Amino acid sequence: MSVHHIFQVEKKKLFIKQKYGVEKVIDEVIKKYQNEHNSEYELERLKKKLSDLNIPESIKQRALEKRKAYKNNRQQFSLLLQYAAGFGKTYILCWLALMLKDLAKDRNSFFDKVLIISDRVDLRDQVDRAMHNMNIEKTLFAEADNRDVLKKYLTSSSPRIIIVNIQKFPFLKEILGNSEMSILKDKRIAFLIDEIHRSNSGAQHQSMTSLFDVVADVLDDTSKKNLIVGLTATPTDENLARFGEFQGCLEDIKWIPFDAYTMKEAIEDGFVLDPTKSLVSCSIELQFAEENNKKMQSSKDIYENDDRIRAIAKKTAEILVTTTFKKIYGYGKGVFACYSIDAAKKYYDAIKEELFILTQNQKYQKFKDAKIYKYTHNQER
Repeated sequence: MSVHHIFQVEKKKLFIKQKYGVEKVIDEVIKKYQNEHNSEYELERLKKKLSDLNIPESIKQRALEKRKAYKNNRQQFSLLLQYAAGFGKTYILCWLALMLKDLAKDRNSFFDKVLIISDRVDLRDQVDRAMHNMNIEKTLFAEADNRDVLKKYLTSSSPRIIIVNIQKFPFLKEILGNSEMSILKDKRIAFLIDEIHRSNSGAQHQSMTSLFDVVADVLDDTSKKNLIVGLTATPTDENLARFGEFQGCLEDIKWIPFDAYTMKEAIEDGFVLDPTKSLVSCSIELQFAEENNKKMQSSKDIYENDDRIRAIAKKTAEILVTTTFKKIYGYGKGVFACYSIDAAKKYYDAIKEELFILTQNQKYQKFKDAKIYKYTHNQER
């Protein structure tokens, strides 16, 4: 069986899983909005679920009281989707956006606007490709790259689908400030969030803020129930508690994603390769001069060492042309994760240089146009 045939079979399996997930979300959205004005809807659902399980009344009441302490799906409806890397989040975002745009009641569109929010700098290009593959007209969606354009799109009839890249907004809350919220007050909006965490201070591990929380906070005062659909591979406990589904545990509160396709499942199904099965050793001798009575080198000293990076880059380039490219070239992508931004920049230059040298060989010349990109924590490309 050829690599191309195997790829097409796996792609079809992935499509079926994506389709099931999207349809499951749309069905749930319809149910929620059929009960938009029923403030007790979520409690009634939990009560029915517990009754169907023949839970004693006293225990049932305790579970309902615990559920009342959380505001999930009160000010706005929310669904949290946990999908593994490689599952095709861009296609799911586009598919959901199109189906939410077309939801209607009495011939009136249910959602005035659908906003796709992400911090991926290449999201617009990826959406373009995905929409093109779906035979969708480009006039249906557009990117708002500043506040003036965002206000224009929010107040006009088109486009119905707006892409918002938060990298182009200095502060997260600028996306939906007071003026934008006044515009949205009488509209029903669906927010599709490609989950990210950004640092308010610019430091990667300090003062982290979830975009889920930012959007939810600014929507709490709106008169209509908007919809937040968040996609993530690794939901935090905070994300689950605020946007997840109540599991109905009687002793401990537990929240789960509405729909999930985990990395473990993706590896088992063959959509993602198990990295632990293909560890490659690379023996490198490093020498450090003792400075200021410093006996131990820091992780930064080791992982950003030029000699180490050069040796690993050379080994990586050899593996790419002898093995990896032969298996995935034209059909897949790979990720080279680094210790830091500085290390990533050094590896980028070193691997490109090593590949250039190797592809001068006639045997590997067909790989000379292989694309390599570098992304930092703020997705500098």
